[in-house]
Amino acid sequence: MIHRSLPVFVIIATALLLGGCGSGPPTQFMTTSAVAEPTHPYLGPPVLVGRVTIPPQLDRLWLTRSEGNGYLHVSNATRWAAPLALLIRHTLSIDLSRSLGTPKVIIPGEPESRKSYVALSVVITRLRISSAAHGAAHLDMSAVWVLIRPHLPPQIHHLRLILAPTSNSDSAANTLSRAIGRLADSIAMSVVSSNPLRIAVSGGSRYPKQ
Repeated sequence: MIHRSLPVFVIIATALLLGGCGSGPPTQFMTTSAVAEPTHPYLGPPVLVGRVTIPPQLDRLWLTRSEGNGYLHVSNATRWAAPLALLIRHTLSIDLSRSLGTPKVIIPGEPESRKSYVALSVVITRLRISSAAHGAAHLDMSAVWVLIRPHLPPQIHHLRLILAPTSNSDSAANTLSRAIGRLADSIAMSVVSSNPLRIAVSGGSRYPKQ
């Protein structure tokens, strides 16, 4: 019996080896990029972007798209340059720094010794990236973020965002980058409103006081 099954094993092994040696399409790597503009001047304490959480079924290297009816398509040719939650966190930090017009946003990975800062945590509860017939990416996102400032109660905010592609060639990376920029802009508004500029008057002069 062992000798009769041996040729079958050899055939299967050979097929697997030939399949692995075949030339398939090269893997494409995508990343997100900061797009925000300085629109919310901020003079408060530094902001630290903490953990960003996304739906676990999307937190993978390979691009995952929604096909509707509860189905997901995981690409075998297109992948993110890093785990998606880490990409979003890094891009969000840069976008937030641009939107607030300040270098006081603490970028993940930078050394940090400041003891007083605004802590920001973000949970993306919904992130659906889907494709139209021409391949451009649509995005549907819901996010909740919490601002924690020293000696003040936490503040909770949320955003629902639906984005259509700007062109027939708008990729998932471009659409997600625009969504992160919009999220950063909303977070910037909440940061500024939670830390209004206080003006002290002394001897006729006005100066910001933190």
